[in-house]
Amino acid sequence: MKNKFVLVFCCLLMAGSSHAQILKRLGSEIKSRVENKVIQKAGEAAEKSIDSLGSKAKKIGKKGKSKNSDETAVQNGNANTVDAVNQNGPSANAAATQEGEEMTVKEGFISLEVSAKSVFTGGMLTISGESGKYKNLTSVEITVDGPKTAIRKIVTLSANGKYNSTWTASGYTGDFVITVKSSDGKATESVTVNVYEIEGLDDIADELQKQTAAAEKKLEEAVKEVKPMLSSKDAADLDKKLAATKEKIAALDKTYSSIGKACKELSKAAKKGTDIPETLAQNLSALNNEIDAQSKRMTALKKAADHKPFDNTVCEYLVMINEACAAFSTATNFHAKTMAERLKNIILDKGTPNTAVPLNKVQRGGMGLGDAMKEPAKLFFTAQFDASSVLGLLGAAGFVGDMISFVTDYLLKKYCGIMTGTVKHDYKITFRNKDMETWWQYSYSTEAAISLRYPKDKASGKTIKMKGNIEGNGTKFNFFQDITKEDGWKEQQQGHMKIIVIPLITIEPVAVPFATSQYDKAGFGAIARGIATPAYFNIPVDAVYNRDAGTIQLFLNEALIDFSKLVTNKVLFVAPVPLPLFRVQSFPVEKVRKTMNAVIKRSSGYKVTDNKGQLSFSDKGEFKAGTTGTDIEQVMHVIINVKQE
Repeated sequence: MKNKFVLVFCCLLMAGSSHAQILKRLGSEIKSRVENKVIQKAGEAAEKSIDSLGSKAKKIGKKGKSKNSDETAVQNGNANTVDAVNQNGPSANAAATQEGEEMTVKEGFISLEVSAKSVFTGGMLTISGESGKYKNLTSVEITVDGPKTAIRKIVTLSANGKYNSTWTASGYTGDFVITVKSSDGKATESVTVNVYEIEGLDDIADELQKQTAAAEKKLEEAVKEVKPMLSSKDAADLDKKLAATKEKIAALDKTYSSIGKACKELSKAAKKGTDIPETLAQNLSALNNEIDAQSKRMTALKKAADHKPFDNTVCEYLVMINEACAAFSTATNFHAKTMAERLKNIILDKGTPNTAVPLNKVQRGGMGLGDAMKEPAKLFFTAQFDASSVLGLLGAAGFVGDMISFVTDYLLKKYCGIMTGTVKHDYKITFRNKDMETWWQYSYSTEAAISLRYPKDKASGKTIKMKGNIEGNGTKFNFFQDITKEDGWKEQQQGHMKIIVIPLITIEPVAVPFATSQYDKAGFGAIARGIATPAYFNIPVDAVYNRDAGTIQLFLNEALIDFSKLVTNKVLFVAPVPLPLFRVQSFPVEKVRKTMNAVIKRSSGYKVTDNKGQLSFSDKGEFKAGTTGTDIEQVMHVIINVKQE
């Protein structure tokens, strides 16, 4: 891909507009011959150096053992067979993680986000993103095309290349296409937004109500599955915790219903010709945006938690309750507070700066709107009261904190043996040219919590089979690239005019400098954290404790969530030809599961210390592939510290 990158630049330097057709044909030939070949080779070599670590396991995997026989081997502590399960054909999740990982070059640079995908007539959306800013290229063009509507405006970029604008949907309904174009005209992004009559406002929270009901059903099903495994008293107490949680869910649903009723009454006033005050339209837009955002969060949470228990034991069913609760934890706590604030602004018709008058006292164009707004104002006040009631029910523990505390602090500890600890992992890879000069290098550090669980009533015999998770996030990323030193780039430069490439900006993954998971060892909110935490990963683990040998082996399964395709390093280049040209180079980042597993699977078993029945183990593992004298060098470290609770 870099070859294409260089050749296109060379062509633009050597040719004028009269050669447009020749350049077009040449561009097609370049794409068919050399696109991405060098980069693909580099990536494939890096993959092979990690995969070669499991050569013994792969040979076993080729014998065609069934999944069931491999699972039996896990119970018996066969490390090689377990790894064979991991190495066989990629799962749906594994295939998904490969999406968008190739190193790519994209002409131009622009990104686009809108605050909601649907809005009522008179409502306002925020349009934001970033683009390349260089010399006189200092703005983006935003266009809105829809039914009998065509809007165009130029928005100036800030110092860091970001832009922010608004669009008010007035006049017509239907689908509108919002498009943003970069300064050089080489890159565009578009999104379709649906505009509906304000009379349709009464449906504003319908979708969110459906998602909330689905999440509630999933929680009920998780509780139903585990109750037969508990004592009658514990099952009854769990029912009480569920009932208290359902009371909060009912209060949340009541708030959504109140919002729908208030919006329906407001739409009646609008249908009669009453002009909606500008501040009210803005505040309704803010409420619409928050409901849309919560709907997206609930969808993501449902998708992440949509899997079966890792085993049919009481421990794994209790963990499923935790994950079902995740849909009502972090996101809902924030959402309830934000929604209450939005409704408060509506009932006060609060604008900017500090202007606030009751909704039924609003004046507009010399007309009093008191009568028209009297009933909507009363209903919005009710909705705000309902939202405040939800906040009151949350308390210090949050939306589902009481139930989670009961499951993790009492039930899990009563029925399951639990081992918890920390995992720190570092990975570094270096690519060199034939002269041993570094042209691409990146590294990352992660921190995670590890939890292992096993039913106490099955803790007998020579081995104990455990299930668990390694859950954490990237804490630090470092990137370096000098693409002009890559062999393919240098070869394409021979005989051509030298190109000056200016690294303009570098976009790196957002890291959190601590492990969010370590504040919650039992797993509460794990899936919710996965949605909110940048560079998050959650890797299911099988473990086998061999009492006779005094060792424990860990086997990493396919990740529930791993670094997403957003965890990548992007560099924006500018070639200062007569008309500056932008190129975005994407440098992919290897997944945590693969690099961590490369070290963990080298261990034949971690030595377990038994201190009066309290088990613990720790280890520092390292693996190197390649040296300072090879074209690819990889260094991986894993530090594990685990003890029994």
